[in-house]
Amino acid sequence: FTPRCLHALMHRLANQFPLRTEEFKHDEEIHCFSRRCKVWSTGITWLDKFAIRFIVEMDKSLQCLSFTVSAKKEQKISSHYPMQHKCILDVIKKCCEEFCPLVAENMK
Repeated sequence: FTPRCLHALMHRLANQFPLRTEEFKHDEEIHCFSRRCKVWSTGITWLDKFAIRFIVEMDKSLQCLSFTVSAKKEQKISSHYPMQHKCILDVIKKCCEEFCPLVAENMK
């Protein structure tokens, strides 16, 4: 993976999956919104509306990308989870195809 691929992937995931917070206005009347997610130099994490946590993280050597899903012990994973899981994997795959063709070849 290249740093550029990781950067693009984190932006795409942050834009598409985390829940929106309330919209607010700046003085210039520009409407903005923020996403409820945490981003660090090698990854991103967010909760969906069912409080399921998703983590996408690159190891420090940029060799391995991990995708983790977790829920509280007593919580059931909702029926929409498989579809959301597939959508996240599709975003990862498309980003790899665009920025890291060699990695994408190994994903097939």
